[in-house]
Amino acid sequence: MDFAADEDELNYRDCLPIKIYHLVADISIKKIQEKEIRSNKQKVLLKEISFKGCRFQTFLRIPARDDVEWMLEIQLGLHTVRLTSVIENFREEEGLFVYSACWRLTSSEQQNFEYKLNEYLRTVLVSNRRILELYREISERHG
Repeated sequence: MDFAADEDELNYRDCLPIKIYHLVADISIKKIQEKEIRSNKQKVLLKEISFKGCRFQTFLRIPARDDVEWMLEIQLGLHTVRLTSVIENFREEEGLFVYSACWRLTSSEQQNFEYKLNEYLRTVLVSNRRILELYREISERHG
């Protein structure tokens, strides 16, 4: 995969990406080809999240292959979400690797995740009513 992927290539950005700060996720291998795997969890720092995927940063070098599924476990306020994902591309930034991941969810998992992400963002954005209104308008257009 292209090590210096351009941001326009990040497919998960089809929907409104939200820049986030200080949100950590646990990543582990879920499946390689069709074989279920149980790997140790490693911490990664989320940079952006959307209904379709995320960008995260880590010191780990992870292959960008569509036959390898990863499990990202994220604490969104009161909810822990476990999201199956595939690494689409990556690049190096300040000595760390930044990855673009796309969710691989069933329709019910997708609905559940969207509900929990919206609830989390409402909680985080509650202090600024205008930002919350703009977010709601944009997410309804992309939903």
